[in-house]
Amino acid sequence: MRIDSHQHFWKYNAARDSWITDEMSVLKRDFLPENLKPELQASAIGATIAVQADQSEDETLFLLQLAESHASIAGVVGWIDLCSPQVAERMQYFSRFEKLRGFRHIAQFRRWRTDKKPADCTYAQLEVVPPQEIAAIFGN
Repeated sequence: MRIDSHQHFWKYNAARDSWITDEMSVLKRDFLPENLKPELQASAIGATIAVQADQSEDETLFLLQLAESHASIAGVVGWIDLCSPQVAERMQYFSRFEKLRGFRHIAQFRRWRTDKKPADCTYAQLEVVPPQEIAAIFGN
């Protein structure tokens, strides 16, 4: 089976999705599994992995609900605040969802500072996610 490993779904919300500029106006609409189905069939893709587009647990829950009702969604890569002191509890909560495959953290440079040139921004400026003992969280 061929799997599309990175697919976004959303119900468009102008306030939440303000990152979608007028130059990207084609994206200012809902994108749901039923919209993708003809493309999957035409490309002989058997399943897809839904990946969060918004950095919120609500988005993760939305994708997990879609995955429960659409067999074509083989898994979900969601979002939780990996810098939160409650990260272990949030991972434990989401571990009960069968189609959850992981979380992604959006790495952002802390820039553009007035005291630095853009070329001087380095990976040392990335937000650092505190390490977690994943095995301890999931009991493995």
